[in-house]
Amino acid sequence: MKETFKSGLSSTSTFSSGGLSPLSSNDIPLLKQHLSSVPSWHSAYSLPALIIWQDFFSYYWTLLDDYLCLFAQYDGNYYMPLPPLGNGFSEHAVRESFFLMDHLNSNPAVSRIENVDENSVPLFREMGLDVRLNTHEYLYRREALAGLKGDPYKSKRWAINHFLRHHRASFEPYRSADLSQCVELFNDWSSMRQTKFKDSYYRALMEDAALAHRQAMEHYKELGLVGRVVKINGQVKGYTFGFKLLPQVFCVLLEVADLRIKGLAQFLFWRFCQELEGYTYINALDDSGLANLRKVKESYHPERLLPSFTVCRG
Repeated sequence: MKETFKSGLSSTSTFSSGGLSPLSSNDIPLLKQHLSSVPSWHSAYSLPALIIWQDFFSYYWTLLDDYLCLFAQYDGNYYMPLPPLGNGFSEHAVRESFFLMDHLNSNPAVSRIENVDENSVPLFREMGLDVRLNTHEYLYRREALAGLKGDPYKSKRWAINHFLRHHRASFEPYRSADLSQCVELFNDWSSMRQTKFKDSYYRALMEDAALAHRQAMEHYKELGLVGRVVKINGQVKGYTFGFKLLPQVFCVLLEVADLRIKGLAQFLFWRFCQELEGYTYINALDDSGLANLRKVKESYHPERLLPSFTVCRG
C-alpha cells in the first residue's frame, strides 16, 4: 500500500519516464486550482474522487500550455482520469498527452482520457478521436429528496416511517472514533452483498470499495468531506460521506447501511439531504453498471442524467 494522503502521496520529486512528476502532497494546491478552473458537475472533477482511490493508482502530472495533465498508472499502464485541466480546450495538450501515454504504454490501445464532459465531446471528435459513452451520474433536486412529497416517493416515506417506529436512532457527525465501527459495518455489508451477488465483477467492486471507504474515513478532514453516521444503541449502523462539488451542487460520495434494518438506507439518505440546505442539487454518482443500484437511483427520480465519455483513438 502506498503512503496515505495525510503523510504525502509521494516524496519523489521527478519521474524518469515521459517527463512526468509524481503527485505529492505539495502538488495538491496546484491540482485543486486547476480542478476549480473546470466547473464540472461531475464528481470526478474533485480532490476526494481522485484521492480515495490512491491505493490502486499512482498519479503523475505535467503542465502543457498551462494545462495540468494528470495521469493514473496501474499495472504499468497509464491513462488520464480527466482531460487536461485549464481554461477552455487545448488541442496541443490533448495531442501531447496521447503522445506521452503511447510512449509509456506497451500497448497504445490502453491510452485514453476518461470523464469527458458532454460539452467537450464535439471538440474531441473534431480532432478525429473516438468518443464513447462510458457512464452517467444521477443528479437530483435537493428539495425533492429532503421533502419526499407526493406519490413518486410514497414507498420512501413508508420505509422511513417504519424505521422510525421501530428504532430509536441518532443521526450525528462522523468522528475519527467511529472508524472501527464503520469498517466493521462495511465488512458486514460487503459480505452480505457478495452472498447475494456472486459474480466476480461485483466481488472486485467490493474489494476495491473497502480501501476507498477507509481512505475517506481516515482522511475526511484533509479531503473536505462531510460525514454522518446513524447509531442505534450506540452502535454505528449506517454512514455516509460527501463534499461540496460546486456552490450549488453537493456530491454524495459514499453510503453504507445495515441491510438487515428495514428503512435505514432511506432514512440515512433523507436526513443527509435535509441537512444540505445551502445546495440546489445532489449528485449521487453513477450506478457502477449494477442493475440493482440503477434501480435504486432511478427510484429517487433524478432530474437529470449527467453523461460521461471516454476518449481514445479510433
